[in-house]
Amino acid sequence: MNVAVVGAGYMGSAIAVVARACGNDVALIGTWLDDDFVAAAKSGNAHPRLKMPIPGVEHVFFRDAASRVARADMLLFAPTSEGVLPVLDRIAAAIPPGVVIGCVSKGFIEDVAGRMARISTVV
Repeated sequence: MNVAVVGAGYMGSAIAVVARACGNDVALIGTWLDDDFVAAAKSGNAHPRLKMPIPGVEHVFFRDAASRVARADMLLFAPTSEGVLPVLDRIAAAIPPGVVIGCVSKGFIEDVAGRMARISTVV
């Protein structure tokens, strides 16, 4: 399965490692807040926050996310709660029809009716 994980922090990186260990083709897509990690990973260095490499995973800058998202069978969102909607807004057009979408970002955000709702529900 072709999996794209959006958000290269602790949770996104953990999800990417597990998805890869299960035999999937995985891309870990950093947001604009994760450029330092993606640059380090592309240079063969360790994740700056985790202090360890994430092997076997394609590392993608957010500016290059659309083409990788368009090939995904599964799209997993893992940005910070404040970043979920801005990230989704910027890549929504690239999400292919029928792709499985999951969200592991935790917390609450405002839905279209102005009520507080779980992030996964709003996504």
